[in-house]
Amino acid sequence: MCEFAELEFDPRQVPQPGQQAPLGSLSEEKWYPLRREENTRYLASLSPELVRALNERSADLIRRLGYEIVE
Repeated sequence: MCEFAELEFDPRQVPQPGQQAPLGSLSEEKWYPLRREENTRYLASLSPELVRALNERSADLIRRLGYEIVE
């Protein structure tokens, strides 16, 4: 995202152990640790047609960013 926005990346932008939640956060538990399965329920609610269309349009970007393709 930083590259796209032409901003310099700072590791402090990624949640780390012991790091306080950012000012204005609604919930400290959403800060760290990141939850790997956070979107499972949402993804399960998508229609197969929509998932297929999104994969067709953005699979290269998804992989480049290090994410898995959801089938």
